Amino acid sequence: MIECRVTIRLLTVLTIMASSFWTDSLRAHLVGEVQPLDLVASLAPLGNETLSVYTDVWANGEIALLGTKANGVLLIDVSLPSAPQSAGVYEPNSAFAFDDIKAFDHVGYFSSSNGGGLHVVDLSDSQQPTLLSKIDSNNGAFDSISGSYVQDNLLFAVNESSSQIRVFDIADPATPAFVTSIETHDPQGLADVTIRDNRMYVAGLHGVNAMGATYVYHLSSLPSEPPTLVAQLSTGFNTASVSATDNNQTVVAVHRKPGGGVEAWNLDDEPVEVVAANASDYGINAFSTAEVEIASGLAYVAWHSAGVQVLDLDNLRTDGSLPVIGNFDTNPGLSPLAGYVGAKGVYPHLGVDRILVSDSQFGLFVLDASNVVPIFGDLDLDRQLTANDIDLLAAYLRGGTENLNFDMNRDQSVNWSDHDFMVKDLIGVAFGDANLDGVFNSADLVKVFKPGEYEDDLALNSTWESGDWNGDGEFSTSDLIKAFQEDAYSNASLPQLVPESTGTLPLLCVMIYSSFLQRRKK
Repeated sequence: MIECRVTIRLLTVLTIMASSFWTDSLRAHLVGEVQPLDLVASLAPLGNETLSVYTDVWANGEIALLGTKANGVLLIDVSLPSAPQSAGVYEPNSAFAFDDIKAFDHVGYFSSSNGGGLHVVDLSDSQQPTLLSKIDSNNGAFDSISGSYVQDNLLFAVNESSSQIRVFDIADPATPAFVTSIETHDPQGLADVTIRDNRMYVAGLHGVNAMGATYVYHLSSLPSEPPTLVAQLSTGFNTASVSATDNNQTVVAVHRKPGGGVEAWNLDDEPVEVVAANASDYGINAFSTAEVEIASGLAYVAWHSAGVQVLDLDNLRTDGSLPVIGNFDTNPGLSPLAGYVGAKGVYPHLGVDRILVSDSQFGLFVLDASNVVPIFGDLDLDRQLTANDIDLLAAYLRGGTENLNFDMNRDQSVNWSDHDFMVKDLIGVAFGDANLDGVFNSADLVKVFKPGEYEDDLALNSTWESGDWNGDGEFSTSDLIKAFQEDAYSNASLPQLVPESTGTLPLLCVMIYSSFLQRRKK
């Protein structure tokens, strides 16, 4: 009995704490200490004695594509992440610097920054990549290309000294045909281009009043009509790389400037800058940001002399923050004054356990970010969804505040439907499943009656595991009604519910339970 009273008091204290301290600090994606990504493997096929050898990284299926300054593009098999193996190399006759690497449908698009144009390469045989065609000034593009992207048989190429986007039909990659030029009017030039579901995002180095820009176009009218300029975002001086979420609601841009910087914009209705952060805001001592790629609600930023930083985008909609939740330094001994070296590119689209990062000196890194990926609904930061998370959410909801950190079903409102969503959808159990084993049965009823909290005189002393299924902090008849009305009880036999510590099962409970059993038999 003494142990039971202590437990009750402890639960009461925890409930009070949850309703005060946690309400200000918790969010659907919680941020604890920054965690290091796990190193799975690394490979420097050309050695690591020289500081500036390797450039960008992309992937063609399970073949990583690692650009170089003078040795073509290296093909590396990462099907076994812990043991990457050199598979082949695309090496043209001239020593072109392939600073931007892309691949779509087993065709590579390798952009040279020193006069080689864009090489269109057949990657169907990774051991023998074959040049299909070149796109350069001879057929309407540029001899130096800073970035490219492909969608719907159209290739978009940009140059850091031109305000135009050159568009090519590559239905037949061996015979690209110039289609049109898109004029952005950027006074300096364009550094990067990416596309998400017919929305094209172009990084402008200058923009308006030297504030940098991201030009956003809707592409559905191409190639018959020019694309529509949807927005021009002032994303910061020397905007060098940009990425967007799959739903086109969030854009993240990084800047080529001392220390580096990141900006995030919300495009739900009117474009709104949500947050702008510099290296000092993250406690990073670095030279500049290099590249950003978004995958599964996380922004992976390659940061010169600071490795890769993983930013959680979920908090943008709740408290307007863009916290670092994970990182990995690919070149720990590198000086922050070393220049545009160290981490160069990042490719997070093979899965969270195979994040590819390129380093100018040490080549390819394969990282596992599983330990830093936020678990939606994990309110106590134990990296699992448990009854304690249900209790913490219920304590918050009892306070009645509209804090979107607890918007579990993401409907922009916080109410008891979020409680239902956590139980049924996030954790995936039925109301009444006190032990969270996936089944509501007699074991759960025995468990909840054992502590003796059924309609007792102690306020807010009950939890999910002791019968509080409707989240009011009490174990009462209303909890039993809520559980049985879900019609999820899986055992037709009346359980033995008279443990020594509880006395006789309240008659009302038996009546409720029996009525639901009768209904199930009909």
